[in-house]
Amino acid sequence: MIPTGRPRLVVLALALAVILASALATGCGRRKFEPVQADSTSAAMSPDSFSIRIREVQSIWETGNGEEASKATATLILQDFRIHHAIDPNFDWLSRANELLDSLGVGAELAGDRCALAANFFERSDPAKGSWPWLFTCTTKSIDAQAIEGRDLRMFEVESRGVPPERGGPPPGVAALFGRRGSNGYQPLLMEWAKAANGSWTLKKTLGPDSLGGFGSAEFQPADTTIELVARTYRPIPRFDECATCPHVYGVRRLRWMSEGFVKVEDRTMPSPYYAFVRFVTALSLGDREMAEELATDREWVEVARREGFGESRGNWRAAPSTDETAHEMVFLRGKTEAWRVAFAQMGGDWKISGITSTTQAID
Repeated sequence: MIPTGRPRLVVLALALAVILASALATGCGRRKFEPVQADSTSAAMSPDSFSIRIREVQSIWETGNGEEASKATATLILQDFRIHHAIDPNFDWLSRANELLDSLGVGAELAGDRCALAANFFERSDPAKGSWPWLFTCTTKSIDAQAIEGRDLRMFEVESRGVPPERGGPPPGVAALFGRRGSNGYQPLLMEWAKAANGSWTLKKTLGPDSLGGFGSAEFQPADTTIELVARTYRPIPRFDECATCPHVYGVRRLRWMSEGFVKVEDRTMPSPYYAFVRFVTALSLGDREMAEELATDREWVEVARREGFGESRGNWRAAPSTDETAHEMVFLRGKTEAWRVAFAQMGGDWKISGITSTTQAID
């Protein structure tokens, strides 16, 4: 699960269980950025004109052309934002966008705040059809908008720096945390944009499973002078079958937003009983008795495991249903008949195997 409870994240129209499906076959590719050219906003639109624009946008959504409809929606929001900006430069972007989208009946995920707000538009009646993200940002005098990469993904969080730019401040940048749905849950995906000479935002970097660790969760952690991304993720383990809700070997990766982009400052595996058992079985399969003994409180348990063929290829291991990955005792199943109750003891900051007894698969 990717955290979604941050104060600056507003998800419209759908509960978090709704999946914006579609593997990113083309969405991660670089697209040409064309900032919206809105009309002058020196005067507000009349209520009748605004109602006409709303009906026009709704009609485009009804045609099924999501990309064109999202552009029309973004254009209308931009025009409305610019009108409000002329009256009150400090107005609440999130609240205003929420109000306007409700009047349109358009589905969207909103993330960010005033001066850097991303909207991930989708058809409310058919969210799985796709999504189209847009970015609204402050300039020194007004507000701009443009389409950004991240099509057909879930959007979770947005952070920015140097928007609008300040003398002596960091270079302007926007970072968005997306999620791509896979067989084992969500894969966090980070995208970072930089300001180009022509004023548009260009994609600077994309970090996916190779950099963030696979399936799991991620979140931004802003501090006074820094912004960090922390990912808690896992990858499939050889010799083990793991469902989305099963125990996993989790890694923690922390990246800090530096002038050159997001730089990894921490990469560690989280200790757990499950991780201890995975290492124990792996050591036995490699014939590494010394490593196996280091993972047990007594050599007796290494002898039991060797005698029972824990390291042999008799099928994949799997944790019994509803197993707590941090429990002091876990049941592991293999094949159609084997079942072992394994006890663990916490020693220092790690876990070791402190007992192995045969049991029954009736629990399955």
